[in-house]
Amino acid sequence: MSKLARRMQAMLRRHPTAADTVVAVVFAAAALVSLYTTFELLRQDPSFNLPAKPPLVLALLAVTLPLALRCRFPLAVAAP
Repeated sequence: MSKLARRMQAMLRRHPTAADTVVAVVFAAAALVSLYTTFELLRQDPSFNLPAKPPLVLALLAVTLPLALRCRFPLAVAAP
């Protein structure tokens, strides 16, 4: 294992909440990009009615951002 990989691994072990937060933000960004990409693809269909975006964005964030607290509150994050 390279020296950089060992340092990154040690840093992630020292700061697990920070690592989980980064993962949660990356997942949230990917979900939002996926949502807007889907809207753009479906917009080509004349029968597609664009739904309201705020509830969808809030739902995506409500699903992805709690992952940041995965180490501190695992049962609360896993609960539906």
